[in-house]
Amino acid sequence: MNLGRVTMGPIGLDVGSTRIKAVQVRHAPTGPELVHSTSIQRIRACEEFGPADAARLAGVLRRQGFEGQRVVMCMPPGKLLSGVMELPPVSSGAPLDQIARQELARATKSDPGAIEVSWWVLPGGARAAEGTHAMAVGCRHEDAFALLDTMEAAQMDVLAIDAPATALAAAVAPMSGSGGELSGVVDIGHSGAMVVMLLGRMVVYERVLGECGVGRLIDGLAKRLGIDRGDAEVLLTSVGCRGVNTGQEAHPARRTTDDEGVRADVRAAASGFADALIGELRLSMSYAMRRFDAPMPRVLLTGGAAAMPGLAERVSEQLDVECRVPGLVEVCAADEQVAPRALGPEGMLALGLALHSGSGGHS
Repeated sequence: MNLGRVTMGPIGLDVGSTRIKAVQVRHAPTGPELVHSTSIQRIRACEEFGPADAARLAGVLRRQGFEGQRVVMCMPPGKLLSGVMELPPVSSGAPLDQIARQELARATKSDPGAIEVSWWVLPGGARAAEGTHAMAVGCRHEDAFALLDTMEAAQMDVLAIDAPATALAAAVAPMSGSGGELSGVVDIGHSGAMVVMLLGRMVVYERVLGECGVGRLIDGLAKRLGIDRGDAEVLLTSVGCRGVNTGQEAHPARRTTDDEGVRADVRAAASGFADALIGELRLSMSYAMRRFDAPMPRVLLTGGAAAMPGLAERVSEQLDVECRVPGLVEVCAADEQVAPRALGPEGMLALGLALHSGSGGHS
């Protein structure tokens, strides 16, 4: 008797400004199982993803045992189109697909015939009587074809191009609560942060915070302390908002000032960064709770800076929410050989992309 088959999923690739995160899962009758995860340094940080990155990526994935050439990706930063729009009532019989395409094109100053669009109806909330409210995401054909050509040259097959918000929604689905509650997801990367609001498991809001990338914080610390960026990043990940994390002693190389003085500088800078992020998140939460007339009991932090010591506690205290920092093994089963090597919160977007075939995500 066939009790269900196990299938290997595509490789989810999160191409960030400084690193590429890759995750692969297999789909079993009991749920997704983590098979591979890795983080790969970009050849040139903050430059556009190109053939050299793709070729190096393909080689690393093969050497580390990732299976197959099928991948799911997001559009590079700045290439994704998105917007919230009001459409005619569904009952009107109007061509909503065409109208949604035209509205997104108008909002992003694009040619309607040269973009790919996916959209979904938002819950009515406090504005249910005003018409059909929808959220749309898309990309320009020329940008998508350029990405496809780059990956094809590296002998990788792009199965789908997903949006970061819907990929994150797929990754955190087991933690996103009931359909009557909002959950906030804050993905904190090197070049910026993204706030995503979920109503149950549906993306209902997204906002990019270009000023809240951890890269600026690292650069500022390096300049202030007279150290290189690598040492500044070590300090930040060990000290953060609350002091030195036991077992990860700060390493102020080339710094002659008293260690506690260095830590105080790091705490002050990290706390300022956290408070700015929390201020932006508070605005987004206030809007979403009013718009959808729903409580928001939880916030999830993902991305490379999510595990900064003291950040989750600070978010929880200032916003009066449960704040968690999920890792891959909280979503996927993993055997004892895989689990210790699994990525933490920085791998959640890649995980959501890896789950694409089983999640019904938009593309």
